[in-house]
Amino acid sequence: MKTNIYLRILVGASIVGLTLAYTVARLLGKGHPLEPVNLGLIAIAAVCLLFLIYPAVLGRLHSIEGAGIKIELLEERQKQQQLQLDEFALILPILLPAFERKHLLNLASGETKGYVGNDTLRLELRRLRSVGLIRNTKPIGYISDGREFDLADFVQLTDLGRRWVPRLLDYEREIASEGDQGHR
Repeated sequence: MKTNIYLRILVGASIVGLTLAYTVARLLGKGHPLEPVNLGLIAIAAVCLLFLIYPAVLGRLHSIEGAGIKIELLEERQKQQQLQLDEFALILPILLPAFERKHLLNLASGETKGYVGNDTLRLELRRLRSVGLIRNTKPIGYISDGREFDLADFVQLTDLGRRWVPRLLDYEREIASEGDQGHR
């Protein structure tokens, strides 16, 4: 932590020293008064010094705009995108019925034995495939009615499916905890 403070002091002193040296050299030069560009450079140095002294100010800054140029800070945009992803993460479990969520969780945990084929199951698997959460290893149509099989022999999670499993687990835990609270 102390290294961070010393580094900020060193950078701040360098900015002040260079800006001061440039300004003095400009004023002492042969008839070269300070021009608007030079004043802008001094202002930029002052703003940099402000950020070094009060780094928390930078955390509140969303964008910088001046002279027809606008710079949006990446961190703010990332926060907005993360909020959108979080909202979408809240929606997906609602869109996936409980049985379809269970198939994904079973695939992720390896609990795939003991499935029994039927039309509803094939429909659920096809739906999960159509939204890109699973892929076939064998045709889903080969799942026979009334026969026990291992789900992992027919389908596997896609990368997207693997990414959604932790969110689905969180959702299932939340549902379980709400159910527990309702019975107290």
